[in-house]
Amino acid sequence: MAYVTGPLHSLEASGQIAEEIIFQTYNGRTYAKAYAVPGNTPGFNKMNQKPAQLAVQAITKSLMQAWKTIAPADQATWDALAKPNRISRVNAYLKYNFARHTIGLDPTEVYPPLPPAVPGANLYTGGTVTPNLNNWTATFTSGGSLTQNGNAISCTADLKILYATNNATLNGQFDLTGLTALTTLNLYGTSITEPPVLTGLTALTTLVLARTQITEPPVLTGLTALTKLDLYRTAITEPPVLTGLTALTELDLNRTAMSEVDSIFNTLAATADVTAYGYCNVSGGTSAAPTTASAAARNALSTGTGNWTLAYN
Repeated sequence: MAYVTGPLHSLEASGQIAEEIIFQTYNGRTYAKAYAVPGNTPGFNKMNQKPAQLAVQAITKSLMQAWKTIAPADQATWDALAKPNRISRVNAYLKYNFARHTIGLDPTEVYPPLPPAVPGANLYTGGTVTPNLNNWTATFTSGGSLTQNGNAISCTADLKILYATNNATLNGQFDLTGLTALTTLNLYGTSITEPPVLTGLTALTTLVLARTQITEPPVLTGLTALTKLDLYRTAITEPPVLTGLTALTELDLNRTAMSEVDSIFNTLAATADVTAYGYCNVSGGTSAAPTTASAAARNALSTGTGNWTLAYN
């Protein structure tokens, strides 16, 4: 039941209405939110939750685990965002990093992120970049350069992070085999039609190709350090081959068009660490639903000692 102060005008309200809306007051501000049944309520079944709810839970869990490891001095930097909005440091951290997640960026431990993003988000290298469609060179403040000649990219420094997000001029297929020190590759929202060549990138931990124009998954052979693979909203029709990716804990294949998904769950159960806090989303789009062929694998990943959150059609 909801209680109101000042009937008709409803100056204040608290409680819930028809298990649809909850009214609460925090820091002198009254707000409303959707009613939700707590996960520990008797009779509550997580299988009734929507994929989007499961995704939010998995991201929140991951961020909260990371927050606990952040140094107090770095946690204090979030006051700059928290105080003006009258929220706690951790809520500011969660809100800001949720926004980063939606555009394919990794979480930041400090606020504002260091170093600041390059205006236009053409390429983030820690130096200065002046791209030209097929021929450009980026120079680094620490020395060295990154060069594109056609669709081949080479680097004279140990480049570790390469962002080229939302850049419609980047298309075709890129050969990145020379960037052996690369740990993060983010091509979110670019116009590439084929996945980049990643042979030899054994240090790569994060690969984001979400919202690109690719129709087939990247070849991931030998990428044993990979922890995050994001192919959200691509037009792939076959699942990526995950064999040997023992470090993988985050897999986003939401809103794709895969003809089968059983092989994904079976490979994860056989290869990945099921006791780690992992997340796999193969829901949405026109992707197939899993069959009984992967029932045992899904059970191993998400029940008992399994700590994975799974979302599927």
